Amino acid sequence: MAYKNILVHVDESKNASATLQAACDIALKSDAHVTGVYVIPHVNTPIYVEASVPASILEGLEKAGQDAADKAEELFNKTMESAGVKYEWYAPRGYVDEHINRLGRFADLIVIGQGGSVEDPRASYTVENNILMGSARPVLVVPYIGYKNTIGNHIMVAWNDTKEATRAVNDAMPMLERASTVDVVSIIDDKTEDDVPSADITLYLARHGVKAEASSAVKKGLSTSDMLLNRAADHGVDLIVMGAYGHSRLRELVLGGATYNLLRHMTVPILMSH
Repeated sequence: MAYKNILVHVDESKNASATLQAACDIALKSDAHVTGVYVIPHVNTPIYVEASVPASILEGLEKAGQDAADKAEELFNKTMESAGVKYEWYAPRGYVDEHINRLGRFADLIVIGQGGSVEDPRASYTVENNILMGSARPVLVVPYIGYKNTIGNHIMVAWNDTKEATRAVNDAMPMLERASTVDVVSIIDDKTEDDVPSADITLYLARHGVKAEASSAVKKGLSTSDMLLNRAADHGVDLIVMGAYGHSRLRELVLGGATYNLLRHMTVPILMSH
């Protein structure tokens, strides 16, 4: 099944243009409709100080939020029209993750930018987490450094035989079916493990018309995320497909994990499913 409804979050970060272009690139391949969303933040004023805040200041904050939304809409419309993509626009007020998760229920794919390029990277990371965990949809995260010319021409599937990885493979099927090359890679702890633990999933992909090569790599003092990113760079990968949070999210936040580290250090777009 092709992606027919793509939801893209537009923010004020420097990589907003790259995020929009990624949504366009994917939409053009499947004649998809793109919905753009900019969430105007609430002006939260504690009750105990509300009476002392001049109305002019509150009005100024409200206007700043609307001005930012208008600027985001202008960028969105210009990008969509230039690409010739069907589109619509929403600018609700509230919390980003709540609106993206709600609207995402009616999308086949959610496209967001990587956190780290906005003023509060911690808040941005919270948004990424909440969308990954609460949207029930595949999420394509675009690096804040942008991406090169293509997305999904050379795909690397990070396979670890979990339900999250399985869901990610199925969610990415529209892109896997169009890819020129697909590498299914398993990062293993010990060379005595199954030589090619990704062989079963490549057989599954073959029955969907996807020709994929299976391989494994033994950890050599590097984290799983570092090995995946190094391999992506060495092989010219332009999209990583993987499951998100195979361990508990708390464990990853405290101890680190593949999802946590890749979200922080990603260099190519990543499609994740939980």
